[in-house]
Amino acid sequence: MDNLLRQLRHSMEIRKFLFGNLCGASLRMDGKLVEVRPRVFIFLIDLTEIQDGCLNSSHMQQKHKKT
Repeated sequence: MDNLLRQLRHSMEIRKFLFGNLCGASLRMDGKLVEVRPRVFIFLIDLTEIQDGCLNSSHMQQKHKKT
């Protein structure tokens, strides 16, 4: 199982999928853990590897804290 997660973690397709569906994801405060709600998998991703200006942690944290 760990090997599968490692492979998925390094897959750009999986990253694009995850970051395209952040409205269904939760982000831990350290920016390391992304969980896609409709799915069972939990992906460990280093967000600093993603070069995309619209994916900033403050925006994602605001989305997560709706209450």
